[in-house]
Amino acid sequence: MADDPVPMAAPEPAPGPGKPGKEKTAIPIPVLAGVIFVAVVLAVLFLLSSRQQAPEPPQPLSEDALAYSSQVLLTDLRMSAEANFLGQEIVYLDGKITNHGSKAVRQLVVRLFFYDVLRQVVLKEDREVLRSTSAPLAPGEARDFQLRIDRLPLSWNRGAPQWQLISLEIQ
Repeated sequence: MADDPVPMAAPEPAPGPGKPGKEKTAIPIPVLAGVIFVAVVLAVLFLLSSRQQAPEPPQPLSEDALAYSSQVLLTDLRMSAEANFLGQEIVYLDGKITNHGSKAVRQLVVRLFFYDVLRQVVLKEDREVLRSTSAPLAPGEARDFQLRIDRLPLSWNRGAPQWQLISLEIQ
């Protein structure tokens, strides 16, 4: 029996055309990287476009607010900047708001116009100088304010912006 031949297993047939094999069908790495890159770019574009939607148009000034607007002054406008811990420059608009009238001011919104060296508007932004959630500005009171300006274009002339009254709430 020691001389009996040992039966051998038949070799597996090689996969041919049309026959399923045990091959891995992997996606090539460059194709996978390209798909991921396109997905990231589309996600960033979506986030940026949703962030830059037009703000709601402000309510027109009431007759009382329009008449009272000459009693509220923004003065001492100046730009300041500081570097954060990442070395980025953070720009602020500092100033003073004064109520020369006989009523308290609850909220004040202005539109800021930033210019380039050719006096063309490079940024137009609406900002709350006095929030409705803060303490009202009493008659005869003056208060300092500071607005952080996040996205100034490189072509900005580094000067203080001009402003236009957009919304004024009085008591």
